[in-house]
Amino acid sequence: MTGRQEKEILIDKKIAGILQDMPELVTEWHSYLRRNGKFASTRLDYVQKICRFIREMNIMEADQITTKIIEQYWDRIMIKKTGEKASYPFLHSTWQALKSFLVFAQDQGYIKDIVRFGTDRKIMLGSILCPAKPKDDNTKKRIYLTWEDFEKMLAAVDEETSEVACLRDKAILLTLMSTGMREEALIEINLEDLDMETSHIRYIDKMGKHFDKKLGDRATSALDDWLKVRGFYLRNSKTRTSQALFLSKRGERISHTALQTVVVKYSKQALGYELMPHKIRGGFATILYETTKDPQFVREMMGHTSLTTTGIYFAPNGNNADRLAAIMDSNM
Repeated sequence: MTGRQEKEILIDKKIAGILQDMPELVTEWHSYLRRNGKFASTRLDYVQKICRFIREMNIMEADQITTKIIEQYWDRIMIKKTGEKASYPFLHSTWQALKSFLVFAQDQGYIKDIVRFGTDRKIMLGSILCPAKPKDDNTKKRIYLTWEDFEKMLAAVDEETSEVACLRDKAILLTLMSTGMREEALIEINLEDLDMETSHIRYIDKMGKHFDKKLGDRATSALDDWLKVRGFYLRNSKTRTSQALFLSKRGERISHTALQTVVVKYSKQALGYELMPHKIRGGFATILYETTKDPQFVREMMGHTSLTTTGIYFAPNGNNADRLAAIMDSNM
């Protein structure tokens, strides 16, 4: 069983439990998401957000969903219980989940006139538009990372007080930095996908694309160090049978939240601002392009269909001529 299959089975079990006391409309909508190929992790996130909406607004039947209810709920979640304003990523992802759910419900005839287009053709949920990105938000801002930024993050890991966490987190960062893989792919990697003798790692990325990449000496060494202590986390697992390469402290396959916490933690410590895992992927592309000056090669390494997509990672004023080998070592 692949890591992706194992993860999807576990997530689908969790979703099934969540949906047990939900209206039939929510179950139908989730089935629609699954038929249309939404990642299991995305489906879980969407279902959790919609179930929160259903519970907090005490909705028992679809006809209780009105424009007024949507606007009341939005007003409620905009402010945390602490009195602080909810973060942009939370509001944005909640809006996307609501849009998906309400568009489906309206298309199926469960509700009417809630989802509509504004004068500028932007989708509105009642009177709610998709939240605008704050000017100072770094989660979506185009940041061109350099080799020095990567090194600063790796140095920050050395300050971790837990030796096991230090070794795991360094292996995670170096794997991301030396392959440019997405976080979804890293989470799904199993032990069998790693060949330490040849320093190769296999993974499945977006759209089911298969990759087999050679790791550099630093990444290989970091993974070897992690594998030696991996058992300390595995002993916390109830089954102690997980084949996942990277584990949480509970001995389970590392989650999106845990992985994001790792990247956020060390980017904040090293750079002064928080980055999400996808920014590491972007940094890989930027450094690789400025090292090779070969856009087609970068496109292939990133797994992009279009060179236009790859081009967004090319810094307008390249100043990152340092060899990517500083991270990838013998990989180049």
